[in-house]
Amino acid sequence: GASVAPGDLVVTSGLGALFPKGLPLGRVTKVEDKGSALFHFAVLAPAVDFSRVEEVLLVTGQTTQDVASLFSSDG
Repeated sequence: GASVAPGDLVVTSGLGALFPKGLPLGRVTKVEDKGSALFHFAVLAPAVDFSRVEEVLLVTGQTTQDVASLFSSDG
């Protein structure tokens, strides 16, 4: 039931335990209304300029708590 509008920030939910909650993915630039369809579509402008990315962090085989510790001040 949530509405999505241009300008909204889209972040990771953390629900799948694959990515930590709150990582920015991008901003909504366009919403495609499909009438009474169950799903609608949104076009996002990426949160990063991929042409300027020099390094990435690849996390594999980690538990949710292991990943969360990477982003805490204690870890």
